[in-house]
Amino acid sequence: MCMVSGIMERDLGHRRVQITGRGSFIISLPKDWADDVGLEKGSEVAFQIQDDNSLTLIPDKMMEGREEVEGELKEYFIPIKHNENPQSVCRKITSLYVISADLIHLTFKDGEFSKYKSVIRDLVRNELLGSEIIEQKPNEITIQILINHPDFPVEKAIRRMAVIALSANRNAILALKNMDNDFQNVFDAYNDIKRLTLYVIRQLKYGLEKNLYKEFLEQTKQKMRYDEKSRTVAIIAVLPEHKGEGIGSSLIEKVTEDSKSMGASQIYANCIHGKEGESYKFFSRLGFKEIITLPRVYFDGSSATLVVKEI
Repeated sequence: MCMVSGIMERDLGHRRVQITGRGSFIISLPKDWADDVGLEKGSEVAFQIQDDNSLTLIPDKMMEGREEVEGELKEYFIPIKHNENPQSVCRKITSLYVISADLIHLTFKDGEFSKYKSVIRDLVRNELLGSEIIEQKPNEITIQILINHPDFPVEKAIRRMAVIALSANRNAILALKNMDNDFQNVFDAYNDIKRLTLYVIRQLKYGLEKNLYKEFLEQTKQKMRYDEKSRTVAIIAVLPEHKGEGIGSSLIEKVTEDSKSMGASQIYANCIHGKEGESYKFFSRLGFKEIITLPRVYFDGSSATLVVKEI
């Protein structure tokens, strides 16, 4: 369903409320947003108070568009033959889920389809976040994706994936240390991340269609242009028996020469174990300066320090 309330949130900053002589409240609208929705002098904007007392602003043009398309759903029909591979059917359903389908109808033409139905139920229950089977007939199954975009924004989904992944890694390491063969919680975490991944792809596609990432993409382009002038040392290592022979310094010197020849003006490096680690001391001796130290980045609780050198 194409609705204004179905788009993901964008942080456009804050505006200060002003008060006129008659006691009216005035607040300016973000210019980028006004341009995007086609606001002009004399345009009208609808105000809607939500259940939590927050306020939604909807330009009249968008209200008109909403009235025209409200009730329309992205609806798809998949005919299934009796000899079709069940996994192939699941891939078709997953593909439609990812491209923001709202309703998916699976129609069975002939033959025995009980094996398909159980596989489809498992797919919907275990992998397609926010979806459920709303109708089941002898020759048809209807799946509806019920989750709404602002209910679970991409940012929250990705943060949730990170939390689950870190927890799964800790559990896996602990199980290996204790020689425990029970990895079920790790497998469950993998399935949760898989569900969230499909959901994030679905949301990102929706956001690109609605041009919700205009500002982010512009910032990314600027950053990419900036990164053209920099290089990063990903990994540098020297065997213990050869430490102190100047090998590491020679490698960085070579990297510096090559980077200069390619037009770079900066070299970055990430120092494990933060400012207390050997890598930070090594890069400091070579003229690298600290940019930021991030605490508890690694699984052992140690920090990481990002350093840079102008060349």
